[in-house]
Amino acid sequence: MKKKKQIIDKTKEIRQNAEDRVNKTPSNTSYSSSESDMLRLIHELEVHQIELEMQNDELILAKDESRKAEKKYSDLYDFAPSGYLTITKDGFISELNVAAAALLGKERINLVNKQFASFVSEKNRLEFNQFLQNVIQSEIKQSCEICIISEDYSSIYASIEGVIGRDTDLCNLTLIDITERKLVENKIREISTNWQTTFDAIEDY
Repeated sequence: MKKKKQIIDKTKEIRQNAEDRVNKTPSNTSYSSSESDMLRLIHELEVHQIELEMQNDELILAKDESRKAEKKYSDLYDFAPSGYLTITKDGFISELNVAAAALLGKERINLVNKQFASFVSEKNRLEFNQFLQNVIQSEIKQSCEICIISEDYSSIYASIEGVIGRDTDLCNLTLIDITERKLVENKIREISTNWQTTFDAIEDY
């Protein structure tokens, strides 16, 4: 409703500006009734022409602003340090940025329409599928940690967050590489296990 009122107000403003521009040309000549009607028609045509010119100028300006905003968004999306991608409810990749493509180990053009789950390790496949279902069924942001198998078969641990898009059937995901943290955690767990084994052996002795 508010947007409709803004459009109406803008149309009135353009009309008034066009009227003002036409009325800037003074005329002191007297005309007959038929001539007055003709001049009124000419006046309306002039106003309408100026209205169209002004609307065209505004459309050009709006298109230029839209192009700038789109480029700014594209730069922010494409070159963000975190991986961003959009997948369908069936799990197919619809769109992704440079960082996400790097994590998956392939060029972006070769990743569109691919099943994202095919890059998830088998041990995390069920967990990821459940995560995706939670994203689809809830408006609340969901998260999980998975192991990604890249194109060269190297393992990358990633924290993944997702939310369903507004008024769409697409899921927006964020990927963050946590491989370094996971390796440290695994090393600590390994050391802790070794110490526990040694301690148990001493006790048994």
